[in-house]
Order: sequence, then structure tokens, then C-alpha cells
Amino acid sequence: VYQYIKCTVDNNKLIVKNLYDFTNLKEYTFKYEIVSDGEILCSETMNVDVEPKESIAIDIKVPEKCRLGAFVNCYLYNSEN
Repeated sequence: VYQYIKCTVDNNKLIVKNLYDFTNLKEYTFKYEIVSDGEILCSETMNVDVEPKESIAIDIKVPEKCRLGAFVNCYLYNSEN
């Protein structure tokens, strides 16, 4: 499976790195979900303007406590034209 983005969490920032060589991520739709203890706390869909091999930081709210675990799901979709 090809992965054209790399997403990491650093404190209250979601770092999205564009791994494409020639394509800006604004050509796609980006979505992230913050999940804690099996419940979606936040979901946002957006277009991100990230040049090839560059990164962007998105402010997110990381849950302070969880019982079973917390994670961020990131998706990249073809944009609707």
C-alpha cells in the first residue's frame, strides 16, 4: 500500500507531511478523527495546502485522560470536482 502522507502527533499539533514528489495535497481532501475510549471526540474534513515534501501543523485537542486508549485516524481522499 502506498502512503503519500505521514501524520504524527506532537503535543497538541497534528503534523501532516506530504510524501508526494510533485503533487500538492490541496488536490485532495484530508480528514482526521480523534478517538478516545472507542468514541469519536472530534472529526474534521479540510483541504490542506502542503507542497511536495513539506509539512503543516494543525492544532488539535488531545484528550488529557482515557481509560482504554486514544488515537488519531487520518485519511486522504480524492477531492470531489
